[in-house]
Amino acid sequence: MSTAAGGPEDFLALADSFGVDPSAEPFLVPLLRQFFYTPLPPGWQRLSTLDGEHEGFLHGPSGERLTSHPARAFFERRLEDARRHQREAAPAEIGSSESWVELYGPTGESRFHDLCSGASRSSPAPHATTHPTGFDRDLPGHESPQASPVRGREWSQRESSAKFLGLAERWPWVSGSELPPENLVFRGWFQEASGARGELVRRELTLEYNCCRGEFVVQLSGSDKEYVLSHIPGKYGAVTELDLHVGAVLQLLGKPTELKQANLETSTWIQREASRLDKLEEGLLRSVRKYGVHSTHAAGGAQAAKVVFRSLPNPAGADLRQRHTDVERLYRVLQEIRPSDAETWRRKVSQRPRTTVRIQHRD
Repeated sequence: MSTAAGGPEDFLALADSFGVDPSAEPFLVPLLRQFFYTPLPPGWQRLSTLDGEHEGFLHGPSGERLTSHPARAFFERRLEDARRHQREAAPAEIGSSESWVELYGPTGESRFHDLCSGASRSSPAPHATTHPTGFDRDLPGHESPQASPVRGREWSQRESSAKFLGLAERWPWVSGSELPPENLVFRGWFQEASGARGELVRRELTLEYNCCRGEFVVQLSGSDKEYVLSHIPGKYGAVTELDLHVGAVLQLLGKPTELKQANLETSTWIQREASRLDKLEEGLLRSVRKYGVHSTHAAGGAQAAKVVFRSLPNPAGADLRQRHTDVERLYRVLQEIRPSDAETWRRKVSQRPRTTVRIQHRD
């Protein structure tokens, strides 16, 4: 089943397709509503027969076909995480109003429906599930959310993933890096034509990247819809945490969007990791210069990295992928001219204790 605007019958059918009984698991209703109003990611289209029967979904650029909504797997995991959290959390009384949900009619009117009793009203019930609040809570001046109880488990899964192991094999110093926050949060904007004259207006959005799952959630300002993206194409393949920084330009919702601001936790991690990589770069440069290597390595013709110690006006503006590339270039040069030194350096930088960025908020 795909997400679509509709009434309580459609919402209950969606819940049933996920194996959720709203009366037994009312705490899952907010997640179901997010999926109910999640549109297709950019590049995806719904396929139908000539008779209007649903046939699945097609990603035009890649040709990939799915029988279910592209965001469904993402929300299945979120539902399972919520269930796990509910099992592990201390027992708490859940009000019956959790079964109330705000839905929109065909003309856009809003009504609140009790999924258990079938009652309906035009005003919200206490704790009724309305539109998502977005990610403003993570931006400067707002409190950070509590850490997820499954955070440690998710990070363990991430570090055993093929992606992480492959990256650590290419860049051994990744293993000694500071773990990023579970979610990197940015705000950006793009220009969009509006009105009969096609005047350009600025549309703001919030981008959240889940480092554990490698998935993105985009929310446009002034909208209650979240766009779940399984990946964003970048210059070096799918965008990861190494490509995200203030000043980066990404294709979001079909528009080139520049990231303009990062929340405090994200900014702190980028700044610390950039500083660590700059120090590694500086140390490697000193090592290769000891052996008479400067701009060009005479034996192999490999060009050493030109080190530029950056002074950025925004601490979240550091390009971490470029820094990793600069360190790699010098590391490969050292491997060629002094393998034993390179191996000693590799062991040293890959065994540093890893920590996670924690921001202490003042009361």
